[in-house]
Amino acid sequence: RRGRPAGLRRPRHGGGRRGLHPGPRRGHQARPGRRDDPRARPDAGPPRGGRPHRARHGQRRCADTPAARPTPGPRRVRRRDGVARPGGGQAPAQGGGLARRQRRRGDRIRVRDGHEPGEHPGRGREPRRPPAASEARGGRPHPRSRGARVGRTRRGRAHCGHRTGDPPMSAQPETVRRLSVVDIAKLHADGVRIAMLTAYDFPTAALVDEAGIPMILVGDSLGQVMLGYETTVRVSMDEMLHHTKAAVRGARRALVVADMPFLSYASPEDALENAGRFLREAGAQAVKIEGGVRSARIIEALVKAGIPAMGHIGLTPQAINAIGRVRVQGKTRDQARSLLADALAVQEAGAFSIVLELVPGQLAAAITERLRIPTIGIGAGVGCSGQVQVVTDLLGYSAWTPRHARPYADLRGTILGAAEAYRRDVEAGVFPGDAETVLMDPDVLDEVLGRGGADRADGAGTLSGIPLDRDL
Repeated sequence: RRGRPAGLRRPRHGGGRRGLHPGPRRGHQARPGRRDDPRARPDAGPPRGGRPHRARHGQRRCADTPAARPTPGPRRVRRRDGVARPGGGQAPAQGGGLARRQRRRGDRIRVRDGHEPGEHPGRGREPRRPPAASEARGGRPHPRSRGARVGRTRRGRAHCGHRTGDPPMSAQPETVRRLSVVDIAKLHADGVRIAMLTAYDFPTAALVDEAGIPMILVGDSLGQVMLGYETTVRVSMDEMLHHTKAAVRGARRALVVADMPFLSYASPEDALENAGRFLREAGAQAVKIEGGVRSARIIEALVKAGIPAMGHIGLTPQAINAIGRVRVQGKTRDQARSLLADALAVQEAGAFSIVLELVPGQLAAAITERLRIPTIGIGAGVGCSGQVQVVTDLLGYSAWTPRHARPYADLRGTILGAAEAYRRDVEAGVFPGDAETVLMDPDVLDEVLGRGGADRADGAGTLSGIPLDRDL
């Protein structure tokens, strides 16, 4: 026909008698259990009308012998890789057939598999693994099989000069995570009794934190034990901020709770402003509010603003002028019921914990059983979830110790003995001694005082004492 080169004819796609004999596809016998093409029906029954059986379009003949395989001829198409392939509509030869999906694509550009020869067979590419079953069916290869592994290969040890037995090396210093109210809740849920101490300065907070105390309270009790005030009412906001900053710098792990001073939370607005200063300026992680039902709305406002709050009921030192004197609270029926209502109100307001001060042990245990949040007792018996003590009472700073406190050291006696011994040594002239004194070169001292050879005039004798100003 017009436009067709001589010697070529149009293939009939295996539909005529003179079509090429289709051989089995490559790797067909090497894959047991692989289903044939559903369109190919080798057992199609006897031919109709006595005519010889002819292969239909896309159907392979049942009888296939090696002698019947065609050899590459002019009708076979050779591409740039040098491998002979059938032309359009011609059946694939043994070992050189393409996948069914790729055969339907015709002469379009296709992606060759890794096991197929490339454009340059002699380039010396590394042998690659055979394609997986999903790839042979025309699917996408596994992401890890597309190329070489990127990055360092996995080995038995790290890529560094670290020897066995050497201490582990770290790129950066180890950081200690500070505890939060969530960690305190986990301790309470696990049944761990929570220990809490007060600290008002950097060295004390550092030692308390090193001892493993999970919570440090910068209480307004510093007005009495550190500043010498008669009550805690006189403690100001600036004084609390000053001591809270020092305690936060000393403690690296413990949760630091700052005590809100007197009249710093008279209204929700004042409470938000002052509590925000404790967190923003001083670095505290929570604040403590005295009062039960009367302070519930203050606690609720703080919690809604994202400021963790701790309650405080029982004896509230900031109300000492109304109470009259320090005494146990909750001994009568009305007081006990009022304390129970205060505890429930503080919990419902959103506080993460509550302090019970100078409350009978049985009542404190009953309140603890009815609350979901931990109770921290001071003079409230062993039935609370945890205990808090003033650090000066714990260390034995004063000659008088409250009944609810137990001194674990006698720093008063230690400090008194050390101060008296120091006074005696100074009066006797034995302090400082040679071990505490720094000496200089005697020749340098002579030059400074004018007793050196360069300071002596001819025939003037030896100069003594401090030289004149002109000589200096």
